[in-house]
Amino acid sequence: VCSSDLTIDRVVGEVRGDLPDRWRFDDDGYHENPCRITPMRDGAAATRTLTLSGPEGTEGEALAKLASGFGDVRLRPAEGTPEGFYVDAGNFVAVRARVNGPGTVVLELKTGCRPAD
Repeated sequence: VCSSDLTIDRVVGEVRGDLPDRWRFDDDGYHENPCRITPMRDGAAATRTLTLSGPEGTEGEALAKLASGFGDVRLRPAEGTPEGFYVDAGNFVAVRARVNGPGTVVLELKTGCRPAD
């Protein structure tokens, strides 16, 4: 999981650097869950959740600004004001972002199941 942590840390730094004016950043830290790589081999999957809060009505703009910092991002919906996005950050780390309510955007950074040792 260690090599994916470096990728996640890089993405968190990019998000923090691209945060729109008047938006705040809350990092929930890493949470690891056990998983099975094979029926005989245990692993761990990590999730790091970032909650961004800012002025109501600017959630779509904030998502668009954050998405512009990534290559090959998939906005949802593809046309109009974005409500979320997905990007492969590399090293088997997925980044999903979504509007989670008025003035709130949540980003989840997840690794796949990896060897725990």
